Amino acid sequence: MLKKCTLCGGRLSGGKCEFCGLNNSLYDRDYLKNSYEVPSASSTPAGRAAPHRQSSGGSSDKRQIKRRQKDPVPRRTPSRSSSKMRKLALLLIIAIILLFTLLPALIQAGKNILQEFSASYSVSSLQTDTGSDFYDDSSPYLYVTRDIPESGGAYETVLGNGYYLVGVHIPEGIYTAELKEGTGSFHITDEENMIYDYIWFGDDEEYNEVHYQEDIRLYNGAWVSIDDTVFLTLTTDNAQPLTSESGPNPSAGSAVILDADTYIVGEDFAEGIYHLYLETALDTADSSLELTYPDGNSDYLWMSNSSYSGIQNYYSDHGIKNVVLPAGTVLLLEGDNIVLQPSEEYFDIDYHSYSP
Repeated sequence: MLKKCTLCGGRLSGGKCEFCGLNNSLYDRDYLKNSYEVPSASSTPAGRAAPHRQSSGGSSDKRQIKRRQKDPVPRRTPSRSSSKMRKLALLLIIAIILLFTLLPALIQAGKNILQEFSASYSVSSLQTDTGSDFYDDSSPYLYVTRDIPESGGAYETVLGNGYYLVGVHIPEGIYTAELKEGTGSFHITDEENMIYDYIWFGDDEEYNEVHYQEDIRLYNGAWVSIDDTVFLTLTTDNAQPLTSESGPNPSAGSAVILDADTYIVGEDFAEGIYHLYLETALDTADSSLELTYPDGNSDYLWMSNSSYSGIQNYYSDHGIKNVVLPAGTVLLLEGDNIVLQPSEEYFDIDYHSYSP
């Protein structure tokens, strides 16, 4: 046990020099030996000063705590990301303000553009003249580059559901169409002269169905299709010569009967031009036929005896005329059986370029 200060030789009090203040208990061998034991007052031997390791250590800890408390808290500087977020938020607010400011003007400008587009590209406009409804006779023919000769022969025919090629099945001319019976649509597809027109025939005036239509210009090469259950009488006074004579298909086989299934033309039966009929005359018979052509275009045909009971022997006498079926066309038939009868109005056609 140290008696004197190891530094100046001064008297120790509780291990601490009264003269220089050095804590000599750090050099006490007994203290170093039991440095991890904290002696209590009751366990200190008589006549022996109790070591002050605990108290000195406590003072050191207090000084460290005070030192930590005095250490300044580091200041946080704003990061670049937070600055960017503030800028983006400001830009977003400005954009919203501009949008709501300009929105009425943009809406009005859009309405004006739509009105101009509708007025410029209207295919046909309906007008009333002496109690009859007519389409504007100039709009469907805006891009025609030639006129049909005024002179020609008189021609009249009755057409029903089917496809008819002008110049082959009917002659070129300016026609008048009149409803004979039924209800259905009359379509013209003329890619060369850019004529795409349709007319609805029937008795329902609410849907602009008409009984009579004049100035129907049919040019050679145009396809006329008549849908649904309608018969139309077409007449003209300037019929032009046919470009090709139609007749029996020399390579066609016998009639083909199909039941509900999927078929591929060229594999299940030969390509060609066919008339389509329902196999049975029962009023409950009906069939739907979806055609998907090799070029990706599609067509949908529907036949029902019950819907055409007002027209006697509609399908048995007429069917759907001149359906062109190129090789590779996929047929999806649902419903009752149908008959594919090779057309007697066959003509040479490039099946590969055909598209309905």
